[in-house]
Amino acid sequence: MKKAKMPPKQMADQAALALGNSVLTGLTGNPDFPNPKVPLADLQTSVNTTTASIAKADKGSSQDKAQKNADKAVLLGLLREQCDYVNDVAQGRLVILSGCGYDLSKEPQPRVLGVADPKLENGLSGQMISSTPAVTGSVAYKHQYTTDLSIAVWPEILTSRATCKIEGQVPGTILHSRIVSIGTNGQVTVSEVVSKMVA
Repeated sequence: MKKAKMPPKQMADQAALALGNSVLTGLTGNPDFPNPKVPLADLQTSVNTTTASIAKADKGSSQDKAQKNADKAVLLGLLREQCDYVNDVAQGRLVILSGCGYDLSKEPQPRVLGVADPKLENGLSGQMISSTPAVTGSVAYKHQYTTDLSIAVWPEILTSRATCKIEGQVPGTILHSRIVSIGTNGQVTVSEVVSKMVA
Protein backbone atom coordinates (compact mmCIF):
# COMPACT_ATOMS: atom_id res chain seq x y z
CA MET A 1 0.00 0.00 0.00
CA LYS A 2 1.28 3.42 -0.95
CA LYS A 3 2.05 5.79 1.91
CA ALA A 4 3.49 9.21 2.47
CA LYS A 5 7.08 8.56 3.47
CA MET A 6 7.74 9.37 7.12
CA PRO A 7 10.48 12.02 7.39
CA PRO A 8 13.54 10.87 9.35
CA LYS A 9 14.27 12.48 12.69
CA GLN A 10 17.40 14.02 11.22
CA MET A 11 17.71 15.69 7.82
CA ALA A 12 20.06 18.10 6.12
CA ASP A 13 19.06 21.73 6.64
CA GLN A 14 17.93 22.51 3.09
CA ALA A 15 16.20 19.14 2.70
CA ALA A 16 14.13 19.82 5.83
CA LEU A 17 13.13 23.25 4.55
CA ALA A 18 12.30 21.88 1.11
CA LEU A 19 10.04 19.23 2.62
CA GLY A 20 8.35 21.77 4.88
CA ASN A 21 7.59 24.05 1.95
CA SER A 22 6.44 21.11 -0.19
CA VAL A 23 3.97 19.96 2.46
CA LEU A 24 2.68 23.50 2.95
CA THR A 25 2.10 23.82 -0.78
CA GLY A 26 0.48 20.40 -1.01
CA LEU A 27 -1.92 20.83 1.90
CA THR A 28 -2.89 24.48 1.57
CA GLY A 29 -6.41 24.59 0.14
CA ASN A 30 -6.36 20.84 -0.50
CA PRO A 31 -9.93 19.53 -0.08
CA ASP A 32 -8.66 16.01 0.57
CA PHE A 33 -7.02 17.18 3.80
CA PRO A 34 -9.52 19.63 5.33
CA ASN A 35 -8.40 19.40 8.97
CA PRO A 36 -4.62 18.99 9.23
CA LYS A 37 -3.49 17.65 12.57
CA VAL A 38 -0.79 20.33 12.62
CA PRO A 39 -2.40 23.68 11.71
CA LEU A 40 -0.79 24.99 8.55
CA ALA A 41 -0.16 28.33 10.25
CA ASP A 42 1.95 26.54 12.87
CA LEU A 43 3.84 24.65 10.18
CA GLN A 44 4.48 27.90 8.28
CA THR A 45 5.78 29.55 11.45
CA SER A 46 8.15 26.64 12.04
CA VAL A 47 9.43 26.80 8.45
CA ASN A 48 10.02 30.55 8.77
CA THR A 49 11.77 30.16 12.13
CA THR A 50 14.00 27.37 10.85
CA THR A 51 14.84 29.31 7.68
CA ALA A 52 16.00 32.27 9.75
CA SER A 53 17.98 30.18 12.23
CA ILE A 54 19.74 28.29 9.41
CA ALA A 55 20.82 31.57 7.85
CA LYS A 56 22.01 32.91 11.20
CA ALA A 57 23.95 29.75 12.04
CA ASP A 58 25.83 29.77 8.73
CA LYS A 59 28.53 32.05 10.11
CA GLY A 60 27.26 32.31 13.65
CA SER A 61 28.27 31.06 17.06
CA SER A 62 27.94 27.57 18.47
CA GLN A 63 24.85 28.83 20.28
CA ASP A 64 23.34 29.90 16.95
CA LYS A 65 24.03 26.44 15.54
CA ALA A 66 22.46 24.79 18.57
CA GLN A 67 19.36 26.96 18.13
CA LYS A 68 19.22 26.03 14.45
CA ASN A 69 19.30 22.34 15.31
CA ALA A 70 16.57 22.81 17.91
CA ASP A 71 14.34 24.71 15.46
CA LYS A 72 14.89 22.10 12.77
CA ALA A 73 14.02 19.32 15.22
CA VAL A 74 10.72 21.07 15.96
CA LEU A 75 9.98 21.37 12.24
CA LEU A 76 10.73 17.70 11.61
CA GLY A 77 8.56 16.72 14.56
CA LEU A 78 5.63 18.66 13.08
CA LEU A 79 6.22 17.13 9.66
CA ARG A 80 6.27 13.62 11.14
CA GLU A 81 3.03 14.29 13.01
CA GLN A 82 1.42 15.67 9.87
CA CYS A 83 2.58 12.63 7.91
CA ASP A 84 0.57 10.34 10.21
CA TYR A 85 -2.51 12.48 9.55
CA VAL A 86 -1.97 12.33 5.79
CA ASN A 87 -1.69 8.54 5.81
CA ASP A 88 -4.73 8.15 8.07
CA VAL A 89 -6.82 10.20 5.65
CA ALA A 90 -5.47 8.78 2.40
CA GLN A 91 -5.60 5.08 3.36
CA GLY A 92 -3.22 4.27 0.53
CA ARG A 93 -5.23 6.00 -2.21
CA LEU A 94 -2.67 7.29 -4.67
CA VAL A 95 -4.99 9.92 -6.13
CA ILE A 96 -5.08 11.60 -2.70
CA LEU A 97 -1.47 11.00 -1.73
CA SER A 98 -0.16 12.47 -4.96
CA GLY A 99 -1.03 15.97 -3.80
CA CYS A 100 0.11 15.80 -0.17
CA GLY A 101 3.60 17.23 -0.61
CA TYR A 102 5.41 14.25 0.92
CA ASP A 103 7.56 11.77 -0.94
CA LEU A 104 5.72 8.49 -1.40
CA SER A 105 6.93 5.06 -0.39
CA LYS A 106 7.95 2.66 -3.12
CA GLU A 107 5.92 -0.45 -3.69
CA PRO A 108 7.97 -3.55 -2.91
CA GLN A 109 8.91 -5.28 -6.13
CA PRO A 110 8.36 -9.05 -6.27
CA ARG A 111 11.56 -10.97 -6.73
CA VAL A 112 11.71 -12.93 -9.94
CA LEU A 113 12.33 -16.58 -9.17
CA GLY A 114 14.92 -18.27 -11.33
CA VAL A 115 14.90 -21.84 -12.59
CA ALA A 116 17.30 -24.50 -11.33
CA ASP A 117 19.98 -25.89 -13.63
CA PRO A 118 20.02 -29.47 -12.32
CA LYS A 119 22.97 -31.80 -12.25
CA LEU A 120 22.94 -35.45 -11.19
CA GLU A 121 26.13 -37.24 -10.17
CA ASN A 122 27.11 -40.49 -8.51
CA GLY A 123 28.28 -40.40 -4.93
CA LEU A 124 28.97 -43.52 -2.90
CA SER A 125 27.52 -46.82 -4.13
CA GLY A 126 23.74 -46.45 -4.37
CA GLN A 127 23.94 -42.74 -3.68
CA MET A 128 23.15 -39.95 -6.16
CA ILE A 129 23.85 -36.26 -5.66
CA SER A 130 21.32 -33.77 -7.02
CA SER A 131 22.57 -30.19 -7.28
CA THR A 132 22.08 -26.81 -8.91
CA PRO A 133 23.78 -23.44 -8.72
CA ALA A 134 21.90 -21.24 -6.22
CA VAL A 135 18.64 -20.02 -7.77
CA THR A 136 17.88 -16.31 -7.60
CA GLY A 137 14.98 -15.65 -5.21
CA SER A 138 14.77 -19.22 -3.92
CA VAL A 139 14.48 -20.01 -0.21
CA ALA A 140 14.03 -23.78 -0.54
CA TYR A 141 14.36 -26.63 -3.00
CA LYS A 142 12.51 -29.87 -3.62
CA HIS A 143 14.84 -32.46 -5.10
CA GLN A 144 12.46 -34.86 -6.85
CA TYR A 145 13.56 -38.20 -8.27
CA THR A 146 12.21 -41.41 -9.77
CA THR A 147 13.23 -44.48 -11.74
CA ASP A 148 9.79 -44.63 -13.37
CA LEU A 149 8.80 -41.62 -15.49
CA SER A 150 5.23 -42.92 -15.79
CA ILE A 151 4.30 -42.16 -12.18
CA ALA A 152 2.60 -38.84 -11.45
CA VAL A 153 4.03 -38.11 -8.00
CA TRP A 154 7.79 -38.35 -7.54
CA PRO A 155 9.50 -38.90 -4.19
CA GLU A 156 11.12 -35.68 -3.05
CA ILE A 157 13.48 -34.22 -0.47
CA LEU A 158 12.69 -30.71 0.77
CA THR A 159 15.73 -28.71 1.85
CA SER A 160 17.11 -25.20 1.97
CA ARG A 161 20.25 -26.43 0.22
CA ALA A 162 20.89 -26.48 -3.51
CA THR A 163 22.69 -29.83 -3.14
CA CYS A 164 21.05 -33.00 -1.87
CA LYS A 165 22.09 -36.64 -1.42
CA ILE A 166 19.60 -39.23 -2.66
CA GLU A 167 20.29 -42.49 -0.84
CA GLY A 168 19.24 -46.09 -1.35
CA GLN A 169 19.31 -46.31 -5.14
CA VAL A 170 19.93 -49.59 -6.97
CA PRO A 171 23.16 -49.70 -8.99
CA GLY A 172 22.54 -50.19 -12.70
CA THR A 173 19.16 -48.44 -12.73
CA ILE A 174 18.52 -45.09 -14.39
CA LEU A 175 17.54 -42.31 -11.97
CA HIS A 176 15.63 -39.29 -13.22
CA SER A 177 15.75 -36.08 -11.23
CA ARG A 178 14.39 -32.53 -11.30
CA ILE A 179 14.53 -29.61 -8.88
CA VAL A 180 11.60 -27.44 -7.80
CA SER A 181 12.69 -24.00 -6.58
CA ILE A 182 10.45 -22.27 -4.02
CA GLY A 183 10.39 -18.47 -3.62
CA THR A 184 9.63 -16.25 -0.63
CA ASN A 185 5.99 -15.78 -1.64
CA GLY A 186 5.38 -19.45 -2.38
CA GLN A 187 6.02 -19.16 -6.10
CA VAL A 188 7.65 -22.20 -7.72
CA THR A 189 9.63 -23.05 -10.82
CA VAL A 190 10.41 -26.55 -12.05
CA SER A 191 13.64 -27.50 -13.78
CA GLU A 192 14.13 -29.81 -16.71
CA VAL A 193 14.62 -33.52 -15.98
CA VAL A 194 18.13 -34.97 -15.94
CA SER A 195 18.97 -38.68 -15.91
CA LYS A 196 21.95 -40.80 -14.94
CA MET A 197 22.76 -44.45 -14.26
CA VAL A 198 23.32 -45.30 -10.62
CA ALA A 199 26.83 -46.65 -10.01
